[in-house]
Amino acid sequence: MTAPEDTAQMIADNWTERIRLSLLNDDITLFEARMALPCDIETFDGQKHLTTSEDREDFFQAVCAYHKKSGVSEIDRHVLEAVFNDTEKITLACETRLLNGTALLQDPYPVFSILKLTDGCWKVVKMTFAITDRNDHNAALLSAGKQRN
Repeated sequence: MTAPEDTAQMIADNWTERIRLSLLNDDITLFEARMALPCDIETFDGQKHLTTSEDREDFFQAVCAYHKKSGVSEIDRHVLEAVFNDTEKITLACETRLLNGTALLQDPYPVFSILKLTDGCWKVVKMTFAITDRNDHNAALLSAGKQRN
């Protein structure tokens, strides 16, 4: 839910924290509550369009598996900027760091996201990841859904 006084930054911070917790705790229910369908995923390696619950679950499982294989014990996401495009749409940019304890596991990377207010909840409809140093991470992000041209 959104209170009238909530800023785009507050909403974005809350959304990124819930996504962080869902990934760290392997909580698909929390994740599903924050990702709309359809949802577009983009990296430098390609684009995918998630349209089904199975696509979303496959995406979630692939990202969790990548984190587990890489030894991720913490995800540090910092929202750099968040703005309302209208009363039901927010665009945000954040920087993500994947850590094992205090050790950085790969270069920090920016993520650009678009959130829409759907059924009283802010959900992501598009995420663009700018990961340049980990092809296996990009592969996990693009492992589900239909190819976009």
